Amino acid sequence: MEIIRDTDNIKLIEPSAIALGFFDGVHLGHRQVIKSAKSYGLKTVVVSFEQHPGDVLKDKTVLLLMTNEQKELALNDLYVD
Repeated sequence: MEIIRDTDNIKLIEPSAIALGFFDGVHLGHRQVIKSAKSYGLKTVVVSFEQHPGDVLKDKTVLLLMTNEQKELALNDLYVD
């Protein structure tokens, strides 16, 4: 799994399915979206955020289910490209 932290370095050259979200907890719904994309033979791309949108947009601290490192490990276990 490749992790890109700078949007200037994003280059998609293959047909890809992109899942956008915070992915806190990487729950069963998240897992199904990724598995579904793989079943069509598409490269899987997850676009997530380091800070929860509630922290940024509502200036409110949101309790998280996973750290960013745990989220990366969970997504890696799903073989996200």
